[in-house]
Amino acid sequence: MKLSGTREAGKADSWYEGDPEVLSNQLDGFLSDVPASINGASLPVSGAKVIIAPHAGYSYSGPCAAWAYKCLDLSKAKRIFLLGPSHTYYLRGCALTKFARYATPFGDLTIDEPVVQKLRDTGKFQDMPTRNEVEEHSLEMHLPYIYKRITQTFSSRDEYPTLVPILVGDNKGPEEKQFGALLAPYLQDSDNVFVVSSDFCHWGDRFSYTAYAPGSDVNNLTSLTYRTRRPTDPPIHESIKLLDQLAIDAIAGGHHDDFVDNLKKTKNTVCGRHPIGVTMAALEVVAQDTADADKFKFKFVQYQRSSLAEVFSDSSVSYASAYGGQQNPFDDRNDAGRGGYGGGLPSRPNYRNQGDSYNEYGLLVTANNVEMAPLAQNADPFSDGNPNSVLDEISDINRGIDTIDRNLEQLRMLQQRSLDDADSSASSNTNRQLDRLSSETMAQYRSLTERVRQLKSKPENTQRFGQQVRRVDTRLKDAIRAYQQVESSFRKKTEEQMARQYRIVRPDATEEEVRAAVEDQSGGQVFQQALMQSNRRGQAQAVLNAVQDRHAQLQKIERQMMELAQLFQDMDTLVMQQDVAVANIEQKAEDVVDNLDRGNVEIGTAVNTARATRKKKWICLAIVVAIIVILAAALAGYFATRPGANTKRSLDDILDIRSVIESERVPQLLNSRINAESRRWLTSTTT
Repeated sequence: MKLSGTREAGKADSWYEGDPEVLSNQLDGFLSDVPASINGASLPVSGAKVIIAPHAGYSYSGPCAAWAYKCLDLSKAKRIFLLGPSHTYYLRGCALTKFARYATPFGDLTIDEPVVQKLRDTGKFQDMPTRNEVEEHSLEMHLPYIYKRITQTFSSRDEYPTLVPILVGDNKGPEEKQFGALLAPYLQDSDNVFVVSSDFCHWGDRFSYTAYAPGSDVNNLTSLTYRTRRPTDPPIHESIKLLDQLAIDAIAGGHHDDFVDNLKKTKNTVCGRHPIGVTMAALEVVAQDTADADKFKFKFVQYQRSSLAEVFSDSSVSYASAYGGQQNPFDDRNDAGRGGYGGGLPSRPNYRNQGDSYNEYGLLVTANNVEMAPLAQNADPFSDGNPNSVLDEISDINRGIDTIDRNLEQLRMLQQRSLDDADSSASSNTNRQLDRLSSETMAQYRSLTERVRQLKSKPENTQRFGQQVRRVDTRLKDAIRAYQQVESSFRKKTEEQMARQYRIVRPDATEEEVRAAVEDQSGGQVFQQALMQSNRRGQAQAVLNAVQDRHAQLQKIERQMMELAQLFQDMDTLVMQQDVAVANIEQKAEDVVDNLDRGNVEIGTAVNTARATRKKKWICLAIVVAIIVILAAALAGYFATRPGANTKRSLDDILDIRSVIESERVPQLLNSRINAESRRWLTSTTT
């Protein structure tokens, strides 16, 4: 089978930058963040010919993937085997490409046709369906990194390695070993390197996987539900890390059966489990012929997550990078042989439902099982938990615009055929095709415009993916302009044809009369009048019928152009509304700043007042203390200056006073005193 054509970079401008210079700078930045050497070993690691790297959008997994690619040794590579899982259709076995080239923003990678044909001749491989291969991201997300590392390693395009892309389906353990044995000779050949595409745990309700290890006990896994309160021992993201560490430990151990057993027990949603399984099986075959079996085990160098899940409604996707083919310079721990993660494989209660079908990995198999089973089929495309939801939507919109571009080319062809066709009636085959394609294209414009509006209406989209959103917005506007130009050109040609037809009816007509006939909105009244005045009645009748059909076409074109203008205006209106919202936000921000400034002034005044009040309180306290001290000193001085001999006299006087008070004479004395005072008052009053 002869390979042909080029697989376009369908995820460019959405999952990763489409501009070569911008993309190159981004990848250089990711790679430069990885140390040039660790523990004395320089990168790339000599002999590291196999890597595992993630395949999510570069804004999520790009930094993690850089660790694997900086470890990869391409110095002897003549071809690169790229193994990835199928996300777009259910596949059993493995599948090969039919394309001759894979495009990247940097340039095309050439497919190794002899090797692909040799694999196809084994009868073990299927062909990837073209549509699914174009939409598959697990392979494409590695192409820019591969191209970047090739250009860093080789100075001439003639030295660039070729590519062997393989899509690995949902295979059982024994089947993976069969494919591993088939690929082992290629893995053993020093001319070949292998890139394995895989993300790790996909956690969340939308992935139908909410496993949790209470108390960090992986032997007692449970599934969280929406009724579950926020777990803290450990947090969900730490439980996810434990599950990933078990999978990483099984992979680093180098035994394919252990990896299969781990996934049976934990049900961990490692999306590239089958490409990893096939590669591990191949590494085991190669390791049998060498005394240094550890050389062919994976060594993990980086682990990251898209987010740190804390509650049931959160979602998270894990990423890990590893390499094989050399000792691990990144791990100076005693358990380096097991990847430094330690721990055995957990036993897990059986959560299987009656009637469910499970594969070799203990994962639920359904008709919709594409990447992992089961996926949430009706998840919100803009769910915050899905790290690639916005990128997926942008990519899908770009594909829709590609479809419109193809439709426009076909529209031009049908429009020209309609003008040249002797049968200009609406019932002609050409006009029916033209009408149907035009209606479909307008429906696509309406749908894509609404989807772009939805993207732009969410601030988090424009903040995080602003460049991609602006690019798809601009591209859709360009597509609308292109359709307007197509319709405008067709209208002009139609009017020119109508003018020629009018001159057939009235050869002596002036330019004003011709223009009036062409612009006639009354359904051909001008032509009917010309028909009555013409001596070419048979020919004129046919022309009249054609003109009436053309008028209907022009009216439809006018309606469509008005709708296109409205769609364009709607997109700009959203931008203006957002500008107003931004202006309001900025104004509120300024008000907040002003209020904060005034608040700071008031707080300063309050602080000064409080300080003055405290000062006055201390002064009052000091005065009171001083008075008390003075009184105490005066009393002390008074008693200190009296002679000691008078003490007894003073006591006698006090006792005499007490006896007088207690005697009966006191009331008598008081009565006599009162009577004397009363007489004195009466005498003064009478006088």
